[in-house]
Amino acid sequence: MFGFNSAVATGVADVAETQAGNTDINFFAAGGSQQTSLLSFSAIRGGGDDQTITVLANDTNGAEHSLAVVLRNDSTVRNAGTVDEAIDAINTALQQSNDTTLQKIVAVKDKASSGGAEGIRFISTLQNFRVSIGTNEGATGVGGQGTVVTAATTGTGSTSDITTQAGAEKAVNALADAVNSLGNAQAVVGRGQNQFTFAVNLAQSQLTNLAASESRIRDADPAEEAASLTRAQILLQAGISALAQANSSPQQVLALLRG
Repeated sequence: MFGFNSAVATGVADVAETQAGNTDINFFAAGGSQQTSLLSFSAIRGGGDDQTITVLANDTNGAEHSLAVVLRNDSTVRNAGTVDEAIDAINTALQQSNDTTLQKIVAVKDKASSGGAEGIRFISTLQNFRVSIGTNEGATGVGGQGTVVTAATTGTGSTSDITTQAGAEKAVNALADAVNSLGNAQAVVGRGQNQFTFAVNLAQSQLTNLAASESRIRDADPAEEAASLTRAQILLQAGISALAQANSSPQQVLALLRG
């Protein structure tokens, strides 16, 4: 359902951005999907500035499903101090709703320009789903308060006519491009996973070696080690004495011959 960032060709969607000087616009480029407009966001600071976001969608039978999510930042719940907290709160509520229709909707982080502020966009395959934005006294939280935002089709590709040869060829080409993009994304993820696996295995090996060394040190018998040291010293001194005796014998013979 979702595409990947085609602007920077990194194969990853947007993540929490706290670094300065970011110039890339990371977004979900999901042509043919249903998306709302980009909604601005400002942190909810006051305890009385709760805001209710209601997500509404119709299932295949036309029945309406809805879920209200309260964004707040007080002593009870803190889920709207940042745009990331708000997105996490909304997506968690949608996924934990046990509603298979609403679970098809997801909130993502987006921005209109490289230097613009981060906002929230809702995306899904559901046709014309809606997001009702509540009001609060501080006018903080999700922007466009007091309105109902309806999703619209982004780009093309939501439907494909394969009754003609040309239409079928376009559909096959679109699928091939999607598979290629997915393969690139999987390569990025796989490379990162391999690097993490190597790092974990290396750290585990070092921990094992350290534990083995520590065990040998702790299990050492001081008396036995002292006896072994004394034995080695005696053997060394005996060897030196024997060598000295061996070297003195030729000198004695020569002295007898001279005499």
